[in-house]
Amino acid sequence: MLRREYHSKDEDQAQKEVEYTRRIWTLRGWKQRAITQLKAMQDKLRLAIPKTEYDIVAKEVELAKQQTRDLQVSNADLAHKYSEIQKKHR
Repeated sequence: MLRREYHSKDEDQAQKEVEYTRRIWTLRGWKQRAITQLKAMQDKLRLAIPKTEYDIVAKEVELAKQQTRDLQVSNADLAHKYSEIQKKHR
């Protein structure tokens, strides 16, 4: 009886392992198909937008990012100067 239970337990474990392996391979296949579809969509998008327009917009975005970084640095400097003034005033 004990031998049958161990055997049954081993079979259950093997079935679970097979099912987990099958699920992992299914998910890996799904991931690969998704990556392939995304690459195809990016290629279509790249072809849909003229290169010159893309370059212009990319430069505008980069300029906006740089301006944002400059403002953040400026705000940090002003906050530091304000805290120094408050220290001196106390």
